[in-house]
Amino acid sequence: MRRLLLPCAILFPVLLGSSAVAQSILTIRETDQNNKTYDNKNNADINSRLTIRFDRSAFIRKVNTAGIGNPLPEDAVSLLNVLYEGTRKVDIWAKGMEDAVRQHVRGDKNSLPAFLEKTSSIAQEITTVFDRDPATRDYFEAYDDVTDIWGGITYALNKRIADLEKQLTDGGAYNDVRVQIGGWLMHNNQPSPLHFNGLDDNPQGEYYEVQRWKFTLSDAQLSQLEDIQKWVKSSQQREMNVNEILRGEYVRQFTDILQQRLKADYEDFRKEGEKVLSTLQDEQIITDIQQALAQGELIKSLLNEKVKYYQALDNTSKFELSGFMSRLQSDVTSINGEFTKMKGLLTAIKTDIPAASAAVQTQCANLLSLASGKVTALADMVIPDDVLQFGKEERKLAELALRFSDKVFSLALGNIPSEATTDLLYSGYRESGDRVVIKMQVTNGSSKRNLMEETHSLTLYRILAHIEATVGVIFAHPLKTTKIEKDVQMAPYYNVLFKGILGMSQKWKRNSSLPNNLLDLNFGLHVSSPDFDKDDVPELGLGVVASTLHDYLQVGWAYNLFYGAHYVFVGFRLPIPTMSLGGNAGAR
Repeated sequence: MRRLLLPCAILFPVLLGSSAVAQSILTIRETDQNNKTYDNKNNADINSRLTIRFDRSAFIRKVNTAGIGNPLPEDAVSLLNVLYEGTRKVDIWAKGMEDAVRQHVRGDKNSLPAFLEKTSSIAQEITTVFDRDPATRDYFEAYDDVTDIWGGITYALNKRIADLEKQLTDGGAYNDVRVQIGGWLMHNNQPSPLHFNGLDDNPQGEYYEVQRWKFTLSDAQLSQLEDIQKWVKSSQQREMNVNEILRGEYVRQFTDILQQRLKADYEDFRKEGEKVLSTLQDEQIITDIQQALAQGELIKSLLNEKVKYYQALDNTSKFELSGFMSRLQSDVTSINGEFTKMKGLLTAIKTDIPAASAAVQTQCANLLSLASGKVTALADMVIPDDVLQFGKEERKLAELALRFSDKVFSLALGNIPSEATTDLLYSGYRESGDRVVIKMQVTNGSSKRNLMEETHSLTLYRILAHIEATVGVIFAHPLKTTKIEKDVQMAPYYNVLFKGILGMSQKWKRNSSLPNNLLDLNFGLHVSSPDFDKDDVPELGLGVVASTLHDYLQVGWAYNLFYGAHYVFVGFRLPIPTMSLGGNAGAR
């Protein structure tokens, strides 16, 4: 009898009486272009396929615990918990048995007692499952391949779970429960609906593949490079030391852009807030918005004050690098604190919205969506989002505005597909840092009352191995005497960086945003055009480069082919008007 083979199996300590640990109903699976799959990661490759996997067992157990629908038989739900946990333990059981056998074969002195103890424990655990539910044992006995113990156990558990799910689904407890599941691509915090087969009638987006092996510059980068070349050529500061760089063009260009964004993005947010205030009747939300606008004015005043200070730095000012960096760090800390306060005030608005009318909810959702774009972009510009951590929190506010359209199906529990897939290649234009938000909403069919929600968010990056071109400015130091008078000379650069080559790098990038945005380390080829003989004719330099901090900082070595001089360099992606600043602050 096959059940006599059960001692070859399992580890299941808290099997009886304990309910399953709270878990997600939806699993978001990424399948990348190498056909590898990843479940519930924080980040995904920008060209992958995404699959929503609906866990009917978890749904039944969670809604029963929440009191949604008619009460279910306690024994049935308890058994469902036991069987589901069993499916999660099969691999552990198999590995435990394999380890026990391997240790016994080695012939250790204590091997036999340990082997018997471990296998007995495993046998007891799986026997407990089968004694609890004879129907599960029957499925195990009926499995075709008698030599595949673990395959039989998995088959039996899954078949019995399917039986119970159908019994509970068809029992009438959820006749008035409806489920909607949908997803959106968030580009610049603006949502566009995605099509998931079986879940909606949304049309597919335009086909767009983010190129992985493109050496050439994009049109935007070509425009940036032209601006850099004009800037370097027209500047009187072609020969500068590091102190002059920090207090010169870099600061001036940055503060000029910051002023432009204060006039544009922040003003848009303020005007929308005042418009909402003029039509609201809800006193609590009025107070919330007034406080947020007042904090916004404080931030605006603070930023204008800092702009004036840094713009006042010129070649005649007394300047020390250590003092400059200390002042900069202090200013960053104070600005960070004010943006954190703004985050709290915006969150308060979000918290109070559910109690307001539908019209108020719509107005405030639009305001918060604007805040998540405009105010976050302003914070990102002052210090990149990865350092400030303001935008990471506030992007969640945009999710409040995500409402299902009539193209998203409202499904009974028995009609929900177990899987639904979308291909990001058919989601339209995308950039690194865009997000996919997936939401499930459970409602009462007759009252339309919201019973439960679950939301998942993935950030899209270029994670798989790829080539990325960057442009900016280097400060070259020749290793032999040239006609330049100071220690460095400005010159435009064009780098081709090789990214995501290492498997560990890809794994880290799926779990954390830091290696995608800040703590990356990349290597590549370097091209620049210094003018060591100062005849106003750019020369050609070729070399190698290492970059980090989202490619904002580069160091490397190159050789001037025309002048015959080696040189080392430090490069920066300077924030000149056509270039991006931080995560989302730049021109798109």
